[in-house]
Amino acid sequence: MKISKILIFLLFITIIISCDDETPKSNQNQIINFKFSALTPEVVGTIDESTKLIAVSVPNGTAVNALTPTIEISEGAQISPASDVAVNFSNPVVYTVTAEDGSTQEYLVTVTELESNEKKILSFKLNLTPEVSGTINEATKKVTLLVPNALNVATLAPVVEVSPEATVVPTSGTVVDFTAPAIYTVTAEDGTQQAYEVTVSLDPNVNFTIDAHIGSTEIAQAGYLLVKGTNFGTEAANVKVVWTNQANQATVDITTFVIVNNTSIGLLLPETMPLGQYKVKVVINNQQLTMPETFTVVLPAPQITLVDKASVERGQNLQITGKYFQASGNIVKLSKENTSYTLDIVSETTTSIEVTIPNSVPVDVYTLNVTSNDKTTFYNTQTITVTLPPTTPIITNIDKFSYSLGETMVITGQNLKKQGFATNINFIPFLGGTTIVRSAVVNDEGTEVTFLIPNDFPKASYSILIEVDFEVSEEYGEIIQIKQ
Repeated sequence: MKISKILIFLLFITIIISCDDETPKSNQNQIINFKFSALTPEVVGTIDESTKLIAVSVPNGTAVNALTPTIEISEGAQISPASDVAVNFSNPVVYTVTAEDGSTQEYLVTVTELESNEKKILSFKLNLTPEVSGTINEATKKVTLLVPNALNVATLAPVVEVSPEATVVPTSGTVVDFTAPAIYTVTAEDGTQQAYEVTVSLDPNVNFTIDAHIGSTEIAQAGYLLVKGTNFGTEAANVKVVWTNQANQATVDITTFVIVNNTSIGLLLPETMPLGQYKVKVVINNQQLTMPETFTVVLPAPQITLVDKASVERGQNLQITGKYFQASGNIVKLSKENTSYTLDIVSETTTSIEVTIPNSVPVDVYTLNVTSNDKTTFYNTQTITVTLPPTTPIITNIDKFSYSLGETMVITGQNLKKQGFATNINFIPFLGGTTIVRSAVVNDEGTEVTFLIPNDFPKASYSILIEVDFEVSEEYGEIIQIKQ
């Protein structure tokens, strides 16, 4: 009997367990909530269950490439990508929800930045000299500018900077009449607007303007600067231009001018102006304006005033005169079209350079140029013609005026030798008669000839000349006597 009861109990338990195993698994695979909790304020997405689309609008400027959503899904389900994992939402992202029973559902999440509502004037400037920047009162939405008293405020073209993605009317750079306050309207990206009142007032303490300078902001020592503007006046005694070195704040006052009139001030920098970067202030009758540019004073380009020869032989020297040369390290070249030849420096100072024409320079016509202080100047006053050195023999000295038979005559000079040809001495009788021609010994340099006078040489007074390859020197200036 007991065994039967036990069997019945076991059968009952088995039936119950079998019923539990057959409980169905959930097929729920929904996204219930999708939000960005880290943003301030928290942003919650809109879920369209019919289309399985989730739209999230985040504040303008949010970095959508690394947002971390917090996601609520059906109980027992799983989602990929997982909740609280950073995801790049630059493009729509697919999230897949998997139910307990393995069924899946995809949701497409799109994150969009809201249009900006920023609509501020960030800066308001007039491109005058110096530049005038407006004072912006954000609380009252007013902009004020103070300009020189001589300025025509009816034709100003301000440069206006506004919030990113915003626009402004009148547009930046548009000419506006500021004889009365002008209204500038800034429109944000989202279409909202903000008006600013802009007032331009005349400064009674400054009666002149600086419009521009002519030329580069890099000026050489002794260089020229021309400042353009209005109401400078014509009295140079009332004008001073102050250069302030930005490295040490040392100042150089310039009070001597090339030109001063109502619209122009022209000045030359001193030749000894220290090199460096400067701010420049114009002072007229104790009123002053500082130019916005920074000027750099550099070494001047060399100036060539004279070259001593227009025609020069290879091996000869040229003397170049000028100023602003380097004390050493100058480079002198002869140039023709795209070819140039560097000349050998013999000596150099800041005002003169002596050079030698190398034998490698071809015979031709050239333009000479000098490079000093990293600047090159071409001498265009005249061309330089390079020629071959003359081959005509030249007698510069005979060691004695009187020789005895058996003595050696020594003649010095130039071009006394030519390869492959004999060097001959011509003895021309002073009182007339036949010229005596004798071969002589010459050194390798062609600068010295020696002749042993034979014992049978006719005794007489002679004029002497040298002949090499049918080229004949001029007669030596002294009469040479051959005696017993």
